Amino acid sequence: MTSTDTSEQHHCQRPGCKGILRSPESIARGMSERCDRRVRQAEAVIGAAFKPEQVEKAHAAIRSGQVTVEGPGLYGIPSSKNDGTRYATDGASCCCPAGAHDRKCWHLIIPIVADLSRSSLAKAA
Repeated sequence: MTSTDTSEQHHCQRPGCKGILRSPESIARGMSERCDRRVRQAEAVIGAAFKPEQVEKAHAAIRSGQVTVEGPGLYGIPSSKNDGTRYATDGASCCCPAGAHDRKCWHLIIPIVADLSRSSLAKAA
């Protein structure tokens, strides 16, 4: 692969990052060591507010690369049913069935992790 060939490039799956991954470990993890560390730190912060299985679902969604940034602070997140349904969330509300009933769904974790990991990265830079 040449430096101009992007067909085999792997990108970081941390929402909002998309940096190029080069090491086999980073590629397997789906994000750089630094982003992975920041996401884990953010997940630890929110761990008390959500059930462990909710944090794990959010973690899996981030790692899958299926979380999309739809706009400033707005994320598109796939349903855990893998039926092609996607939900929009800003971290305060979600359009999923649980969110429609004012329950705290796991989709709310994604913007929180993205914002915490991004602010942690900015402080570390």
